[in-house]
Amino acid sequence: MAVFKAAKWRSTVDRHFRFLEENFHMTVIATDDSTNWETSVTYASDTGAVIVRYSVEFDRAEVELIRLVDGKVPPVPIFIHPDTPIDRSLLDNLLLLRAPSEAEELKTQRGLDSSSVDHSLAFQAAALQRYGGDFLSGNCDVFRDFDNLIKARVAQHPQKLTIHVPEGTSKSEVEASVAKAATVDPRVPIEVHFYRRPKARPDRKWPWQKRGDDSGR
Repeated sequence: MAVFKAAKWRSTVDRHFRFLEENFHMTVIATDDSTNWETSVTYASDTGAVIVRYSVEFDRAEVELIRLVDGKVPPVPIFIHPDTPIDRSLLDNLLLLRAPSEAEELKTQRGLDSSSVDHSLAFQAAALQRYGGDFLSGNCDVFRDFDNLIKARVAQHPQKLTIHVPEGTSKSEVEASVAKAATVDPRVPIEVHFYRRPKARPDRKWPWQKRGDDSGR
């Protein structure tokens, strides 16, 4: 069940992002309220797209910039490698590159109550107009900067897959779990963590059960 209906979210977003249609000839190509985690509306032109998202996972309204690939919104990469194309970036990164003080301000804009969402959408719409005009007009050169920024961030915080298995798991079972995890991305290192199984608790009897046992002696 959607946490925020798509039609209502589109209406909410349109109050702030109507300029995408009026000034940059974008059209709404999709709305999505199929999960409990987010509701989104996607605007697109021939070269790029803007997704405006109500994110329960991150407790905020967020804006994502997309460079279309073959006219379509590309999937989100699971892991980032030096040769991974960077075709998606949050507005946060654009502000980090072009208006660091506003990037810091955006970090504080959390919450999904109507007042917080309205304030954040107004702020991000204004910021996108001030600093993203080249992208909105069809120039995607900024994605080279996004590529450098995101990959430098990944280099500072290397990616890994962590799997958790209970203590006492056989070596063959551990190896099978590692092999399965490796199919996600063979280039990402895998760490195995072992956890202790919880001890079984002895059966407890409620007072009336004990009385019942005593009466049957």
